This record gives sequence, structure tokens and C-alpha cells, in this order.
Amino acid sequence: MHPVQRVRQAARLTLATSLQVTGALGLLRRRRMAGHAVILMYHRILPRKLARYDYAPNGMTVTTDLFERQMRYLAQHYRTLTLPELYERLEQGLKTGQDGRPLAAVTFDDGWHDNYVHALPRLQRHRVPATLFVATGFIDGDTDCHWLEHMKLVLAHAYQVLREQAAGAQEKALRQTLENMGLEILCRGDAVELGPLLAAHARGIAALPPDARDRHMADVQRVAELSAFPGTRYYMNWKELRELADAGICIGAHTRTHRELPEVPDEQLGDELEGAGETLRKRLGQPVMHFAYPYGKHDTRIRAAVARAGYASACSTQSGLVSRNSSPLALERINLHSAVSLNQAMFACRLLEI
Repeated sequence: MHPVQRVRQAARLTLATSLQVTGALGLLRRRRMAGHAVILMYHRILPRKLARYDYAPNGMTVTTDLFERQMRYLAQHYRTLTLPELYERLEQGLKTGQDGRPLAAVTFDDGWHDNYVHALPRLQRHRVPATLFVATGFIDGDTDCHWLEHMKLVLAHAYQVLREQAAGAQEKALRQTLENMGLEILCRGDAVELGPLLAAHARGIAALPPDARDRHMADVQRVAELSAFPGTRYYMNWKELRELADAGICIGAHTRTHRELPEVPDEQLGDELEGAGETLRKRLGQPVMHFAYPYGKHDTRIRAAVARAGYASACSTQSGLVSRNSSPLALERINLHSAVSLNQAMFACRLLEI
């Protein structure tokens, strides 16, 4: 973590703890949440050891111990709903129940296997309902893995090859390929902390056109002689997804291939929107009425297409609380990851946008 980020994190932790100790947090929650609801956005839930070595980009991972405490807090202080239930409340003006607890909905994006292994038992233990937005290509296996995971695996492998076994022509070619990508730091003899490095580099890779991004990764994979990925399975299969649906988890659509929708031409939007929803309906035998935009990217054309595809609501990645004025096709969410929710006080403040 950058030193400036550490200072900001420490300041947020101090403020949150002070609000909790003085008892001001409960008052702020009642005032801030009046006429509002909060939609929590999660991606990956991993044990602390795996989260450390998995090289997941910042902003995507919550450790299992933190997630356990977060679900306990939600169950105690919020009325937790599925997204369809929250959508109904939105149409009714976001009225709270008789107990006066504010409304909250837990969502997960993509369809990560760890959601099934680590999140589901904790949701069930605390009786917190949730909504899972699924990119069907990940579940089908048509899309091998999220490109961030692709990048992480390839570069981590290249780093290990350089440190342990590369020699001669292979070493020279691999060093040249990494330097061309601005990753000469991986070519040094000293050890580097891969997690922060890959997270920082992800932003630059994300800005590239998809074909250029894939070409870079293919070059590194070829030179590093990585013919197949390790056996780690990142996404759920259909059997596991059906188990989640049968357990009461609401399943929503997240396109088929997880592309940035504003870049998708009209003739391909049907498969990404209607096609993904139809696949989920056929596989799970239940309606699919809710959607989340990959990377949070949408515009007027995309929102209109989502509505035509029959979705009642769509979640963005725009940070904020849901209010009576929120558009059902651009619902705000609060992104959760370990760095912004180190303890209960920070988590509570994060939900209030403090």
C-alpha cells in the first residue's frame, strides 16, 4: 500500500473508532439512512492466507474473518433484503419496517467460486439474504477467467520463471517482453511484493484495447512456457450455482462475457443482455429480473437496452446510497474490500459514506 494510502486509512480508522466509542455512530446511522437504503458490493471472499497470496487486485477481496463480522453487524443493525425485495421497497418510497432498522442488500459480482465456498455458509449462519450477479460465460467455461485473474496468473508465473529457472534465450526474451509492458521491476534480482505491483499495473492494462491486452498476455505466456493455468478454479459451475439459487440466493445477470457494454455494438448487445438472462432462466428455472453492469460502465444506450431486455433494475458501481430519486437502472452501491473495512467501526462508517 502506498504511504499516502496508509495515512488515509489510519485517519479513517481513527475517525470511525472515535464515532463508535462516543456512541455517535448509532445516531449518525439513523439520520443518514432515513429515506435511504444501502446496496453492498462484494467480489471475492477469501481466507486471510489465500487473500495474501492470491494477488487479487485492491478493491476486490474481503477476508473471511472480516466478512463474518460484517454479516453479523448487518443482521443486528439493518433489515437485510434481496435485490428484488429492495426494488419493491424503492417503488414504495423506501419505507422501513416497524423496527425502524435501515434497509440493506448484499450483492456479489461475477460468480467467483469462493462465494460458494466461503460466503454462502456465513450468509446462512447470520440469515442474511444476498443477490449474485453472474457472467454466464465464466460459468459455462467459454471465458476461461476474468482478465485480471489471467494477468495475475501469467505475470506471477513469469516472475517465478525468471527467479528460479529461466536462462539463455528464454530469459532474454522474457525480460524483453516484460520490459515492453513497463514491468522491468519483475526482471530485477531482488524480491518484490507481487500483490501491490500487479494491482497497480492492472490499471494500465485495463486501459488497453482488449486485443492489445490479450496480445500482451499471450506474449508473456508463450515466452514463459505457461501452457496451461494451475488447477485453481476461479468460478462456480452450474451445479454450485443451482445450489445457491435453491438456498435462496437471488441470481441476477452480469452479461455473458463481462465486456464493457458501451464498447459493445448493437448487434452483439442482445447476446450479452437477453442471451445471458435466458441462459440463467433455463439453467436455474427461475426468473432473472435484475442486472449489474460489468465494471459499472453504462450510458443512455445501454440503459435503454437493459430495459428492453426485460430487467427491472440494474446496479452500477457508482458509490452512494440508494434514495427515492435513484434510477432503478443505475442503482448506487458501496464497494467493500478489506482495506476499507478493517474493523466494525470502519465497516459501519463505510456503509454511511463517512
